[in-house]
Amino acid sequence: MADPGLSTAIGALPLMFGGGAGSGGRFSIGVTVFAGVTFGTLFTLFVVPVAYDRIARSTKLPGNVAKRIEDLEAESPVPPRGVGGAA
Repeated sequence: MADPGLSTAIGALPLMFGGGAGSGGRFSIGVTVFAGVTFGTLFTLFVVPVAYDRIARSTKLPGNVAKRIEDLEAESPVPPRGVGGAA
């Protein structure tokens, strides 16, 4: 993940430091590409895994939810429709 981001960020450096006609526009594009790719790579490598870890700690496995539903149904069974005179 870091290799393509790093190579893209380094590839934007000539746009930032080049001279000649149109260098002002290329500089703006170079800064935008360099900053965006660097931020996106760092965000993906550090922030996303930490956020996932925090969210994963507060969630339960789907099997836990199914077991809880089964336990609740066993505690208070609901009669099938039409049994006992209910419509």
